[in-house]
Amino acid sequence: MKIALDNGFPNTASFGRIFRETYNESPSDYRKRIRKEKKAESVQADSPWIEEKVRDFLESHRESYALNEQSERLLTCSVSDARPVEQPWRFLMNGGTAGDLLRADVRQHILMLHRELKFSYIRFWDIYAPELLLREKSSTENRNEAAEYNFSRLDMIIDFLLENEMRPYIELGNKPFLLMQSSVETLSNIRRTEPFSNLQEYSDFLHSMVRHYVNRYGIEEVEKWYFEQWRSAEQNDLKDYFETFETVYRTVKYFSSGIQVGGGGFNRDQYNLFSDIIEAWKKRPVRPDFVSIYSYPFINRPGRPSEGQSRDMFFMRKYLDHAASVLKAAGFDENSIHLTEWNFTISSRNPLNDSVFKGAYVMRNLIDQTGRIKMSGYWTASDLYSEFYDSGKIIAGGSGLITKDGIRKPAFYGYDFMCSLERYLLGAADNAMVTGSLHDNYSIVCCGYAHPSYRYYAKPEKELSPAEIETYFDGETVRYSFIINGVKNGRYQIRIRRVNREYGSVQDEWLRMGLTNELSARDIRYLQQVCVPRITIGNTDITDNVLRIETTLSENEIQHIQILYQLS
Repeated sequence: MKIALDNGFPNTASFGRIFRETYNESPSDYRKRIRKEKKAESVQADSPWIEEKVRDFLESHRESYALNEQSERLLTCSVSDARPVEQPWRFLMNGGTAGDLLRADVRQHILMLHRELKFSYIRFWDIYAPELLLREKSSTENRNEAAEYNFSRLDMIIDFLLENEMRPYIELGNKPFLLMQSSVETLSNIRRTEPFSNLQEYSDFLHSMVRHYVNRYGIEEVEKWYFEQWRSAEQNDLKDYFETFETVYRTVKYFSSGIQVGGGGFNRDQYNLFSDIIEAWKKRPVRPDFVSIYSYPFINRPGRPSEGQSRDMFFMRKYLDHAASVLKAAGFDENSIHLTEWNFTISSRNPLNDSVFKGAYVMRNLIDQTGRIKMSGYWTASDLYSEFYDSGKIIAGGSGLITKDGIRKPAFYGYDFMCSLERYLLGAADNAMVTGSLHDNYSIVCCGYAHPSYRYYAKPEKELSPAEIETYFDGETVRYSFIINGVKNGRYQIRIRRVNREYGSVQDEWLRMGLTNELSARDIRYLQQVCVPRITIGNTDITDNVLRIETTLSENEIQHIQILYQLS
């Protein structure tokens, strides 16, 4: 459609007729042939090994791979089906370490994201880092004298959040500072020394901290916070973790039963152990207010070149359903799941993090989260979190929604489009969602999601290149038709925002600049201004109480379609 209109054709039919007369094939056949020829050139080397990877991929993911080949989709729904639904992405965002939140540039990014995405909580961790200056005097220096703590820098963080209508979601675990180049190679791994020698010291600290904040902000405020106790994958003794959690729970709940305490950050390595952990937890005297999990699509596959990355496009959906069923079977509240970390990769140097694929990935997985969990936190807010010696480029594959210079990535727009939905769900599919308001307005999101092909999984993450992004996908143009029955007759304005490789993609703009790293301040301001969605506006008149919307999406394009009733 875009090519036809941009070149003076009144519609796609006339364009297709002239194209076939000139080239003796349809535009879609031409596009498929050229793409196959280009991609064939890039996979000549190691062809026997490539062929084995292809067979493995097709056999293990035949169903999900077939979905990518669909080119036409229909979603029909009705106003009478409208029901309020929880939108878990509206609540939580991973801000970084406590030390990060002391930085002016990180705070600026947090404020920018909060202004546009309106989330309620900022999750942060590493509160025992030296720069927080928490401990003033150790209790081990004098056994007859209690430890004293300096909360002034932690106060600065929480003051910043509360003053800007956000609240803290505090990870209490002593997590290492870890930056991954790939799923198997680290850029930085700073392990913190244990801040407490026993559980009594830990309890004394927590008591002092919570008492300090109850006195500072009031119990009604602190009851709205969340405290999470992480379980390290290396913590093999479940009894040890449960005793730690129970210490946290009882200490914090001493001040009020309304303060929310949960855990334990079950990650990708603990997927198969989740049932055992929950089964053991239900036998303990204390249960969490919420269960926190992480979702990164990795599985334990020792010795495989794909580094254990799952190729299942439904990985998160299956993981959330598995977690809910395990909790329900154990008598836990299956609606208490907090997905406190999730992303496509644990790598902070993967170019897919900067690509249009990531926008579609975000949208697709937020759709899958709907109605399954209480809240979720994307990993992470800003690329400033993953700065290191090698991150001098304008984009370096960081996992943030925005670049270190504050340029919005396609992942940001995937989030932004989802945050623009109305509060009542009318219908949903794998790659689309239709919502409505109480005032005859409707909001649709959809994406031309294409899952990475075998060419992506055949390469180690550290060898992926922004210049080769197109070769990692075999997606097709998708035509979506939406039918909403029972709408009010009258005139509606239809506003479409779209992000694809032509509009709103910082990675593709950088490719068009030749991937140069010699960018001036003016160049960066240009990217900040140009990396925005394309907007088109039109009108339609409804006379039969049926709203029909048709749209076309390119590979991994995302769209937000807003339909507003026009008062006469």
